[in-house]
Amino acid sequence: MIPLVASCALLAAPCQRTDGAPVEPVDGAVALPVQLRPIATGCGRVVDLDEGPADVLFVTDQRGTVWRLPREGSAEKWLEVEVSFGGERGLLGLALHPAFADNGRLYTNRTLQDGDRLVSRVEEWRVGPAGPRLHHLVYEVVQPFGNHNAGHLEFGPDGMLYVGWGDGGKAGDPFGHGQNRSTALGSMLRLDVDTQPFGVPPDNPFVGQEDVLPEIWAYGLRNPWRYTFDPQGRMVVADVGQNAWEEVGFLTSGDDAGWSVREGRSCFRGAACTSEGRREPFWSYGHDQGSSVTGGVVAGAGPLSGLYVLGDYVSGRLWALPLPSALDGVLDAGLPLGRFEVHPATFGRLESGHVLVADHHSGTIYQVQGRQ
Repeated sequence: MIPLVASCALLAAPCQRTDGAPVEPVDGAVALPVQLRPIATGCGRVVDLDEGPADVLFVTDQRGTVWRLPREGSAEKWLEVEVSFGGERGLLGLALHPAFADNGRLYTNRTLQDGDRLVSRVEEWRVGPAGPRLHHLVYEVVQPFGNHNAGHLEFGPDGMLYVGWGDGGKAGDPFGHGQNRSTALGSMLRLDVDTQPFGVPPDNPFVGQEDVLPEIWAYGLRNPWRYTFDPQGRMVVADVGQNAWEEVGFLTSGDDAGWSVREGRSCFRGAACTSEGRREPFWSYGHDQGSSVTGGVVAGAGPLSGLYVLGDYVSGRLWALPLPSALDGVLDAGLPLGRFEVHPATFGRLESGHVLVADHHSGTIYQVQGRQ
């Protein structure tokens, strides 16, 4: 496991180790008493945390840098890429291949300006003696607007790479991408990256259907900023809402998550705004609690073990959710952990099972732990 004091230090770089005092909630009801213990600070606009072999933590900075933090010693700028940065654009996701220790393959998701087009690119990199080198383009989509780029990448327990795309941006899904299966936007893709540039798994749900991209695994998403797989292998997606509701739900093969007909468990538009045939979220919260959900991870250690830990980027509130046993289950309420003076942009889970959360404004990485 990564120790409580990790290093983000590089000679003359702003990223450095810290052993600062734990951060307590500033207000709000607290069901489970926790605190945030800083382990590294000044690491930029952190948007992804991934633990690799030998207890090394990889920290992704939205501005185009991946830091490599070993268990001991100084961090290094391990990978630097060109990006179109700002707002919801930049280097947005990193995923290590399940066999990374043997094959040195990793994947990034970044936005770039390609002439007059803004594009998102998923690319494969391979680690050699001089560090990671770009190997090939896996997937590219044109982004009509600069927001709702999503960007997360996650390997599932089946070894496939899951790529979640937002609806393309602006507001209200103006092009109807969420319900359009002929575009990757608004969808969750399932790719076999052991075939280059990628292969479509034959058991993807829409293979062989006319006018449907076969790489689509599920659809009806607005901006699936972060998602994960629980210990049962179920995908848990936090989808950023629009006017009223932030939502968290399971997503399975062939699902329609509802956007832009539904927002949360409510109607967003259209006379046929029914939940029938759609995968409804198991939990949602209103904009009195926050207005941009950041999906989390299931803790495997400490007082939160077995609970799904997530937060809200705007309000700084954190919750822990006992995941429903049934795919159609519903939670009446989450377990509040309090509101902290942080802007949680991503969560990570260490091999030890402990949960990390990154503050997007300060670049500080915290471990979520019980109060001492």
